[in-house]
Amino acid sequence: MMKKLIKVKTTFKHLFENYFDNTKINKVAKSNIKMYIKNSNGQLEEVIGMIKKDNHNIFTYTFSNGIKFNCSDKHIIKTEFGFKLINDLNKMDDILIYNSSTTKLINSKLYKSKSNVYDLALNNTHEYVTPNGLIHHNTTLARVLCSKTGVLFNKNDNMLCVNGSSRKTRGIGFVDDVIEPFLKHPPGGDKYKVVFIDEADKLTGDGYDSLRGIIEKYQVAYGRFIFTCNYLSRIPDPVQSRFIPYVFTQIPKEFVLKYCKMILDSEKIDYKDADIKVAIANLYPDVRKIVNALQRASWGGKLKLSEKDVITTERKVVTFIRQIISFIEKGQSNKIGSIVNSIVDVVSARDLEYRNVYTELFFGDHIPAPAKIIINKYSNGHQNALVPHMHFLAMIFDIIKSLQAFRKASIG
Repeated sequence: MMKKLIKVKTTFKHLFENYFDNTKINKVAKSNIKMYIKNSNGQLEEVIGMIKKDNHNIFTYTFSNGIKFNCSDKHIIKTEFGFKLINDLNKMDDILIYNSSTTKLINSKLYKSKSNVYDLALNNTHEYVTPNGLIHHNTTLARVLCSKTGVLFNKNDNMLCVNGSSRKTRGIGFVDDVIEPFLKHPPGGDKYKVVFIDEADKLTGDGYDSLRGIIEKYQVAYGRFIFTCNYLSRIPDPVQSRFIPYVFTQIPKEFVLKYCKMILDSEKIDYKDADIKVAIANLYPDVRKIVNALQRASWGGKLKLSEKDVITTERKVVTFIRQIISFIEKGQSNKIGSIVNSIVDVVSARDLEYRNVYTELFFGDHIPAPAKIIINKYSNGHQNALVPHMHFLAMIFDIIKSLQAFRKASIG
């Protein structure tokens, strides 16, 4: 017989002191009861342990929606453009709130110095949600790979976790001043020292060059390296060759449809498959946005959704580019001027999630090979662009030029 789950609101400190082996510091302590926390997809994730970390400065962070949150300045939360160290947030960053909207950081002040902080160890996810709605990053998965059941016992001294997208950590200075000094001293109590770099595709060219030599120097003895990234192609081949790559592909649309239907069925919502497919067509592969759109459109036990409710600016731009390609292929280049002007107006007015646009265009159907070559080239160079929307517009003009030349050569 399955036991009933009890929902409680508490603090990590209370959980650790009452339900875990609280004598452990900087090591994963196991719980003496089953407990779960919600992940960013709304599912319950089993907590396999907690980690008490000492000697951290704790700050009080205040957000525009009234949230006040105490945590270490090394804590990581989710923004519209991915995860960031909370200490690296600026007042322009849009911070995601689960199943709601966004908020912004207003200010921060020191709450307590050299104190204990607590982190969760989860099996299958990098994200979890706290009752205030903030979405947190759980790098403990990589730590568990290097834990008592893996290779490390003394993670406090033998594991270095780095956010590769931070201004402070992505260049040669951090590699030479922090990573190499960390590796210079042999591990204490373990066979290895592990360097874990999240979003490693954001490092600079000089950073990669320096890191390449460090990997070569230390991996023979006791140095071990774990990289995670969104774009494998942005990591130089000489660095890639020193790793074993594991690629996690996009979730199939058929699975997303079944997943959405499961949620709607469990919530007893009346729906039509066509409405779900509208959300998937416009928001895929971002499953979180798809689920949020379905939730917002479910009123009185019924799902009512139209394309205007879910179409994004990114989707509009992709549609415009598809129209340009179609007109060129039909020999109707005289019709593309107004579409190009529409794209210029859109990208000049607001920031886009360009990564989604590049990905959808590159992997989309009916995008000819010459266009995909250009899309891949501009995608790889986008993060270093001085003005991102001008870089993106340059890609569009290159696509137009290339496809017009290709058509001219094809018809003689």
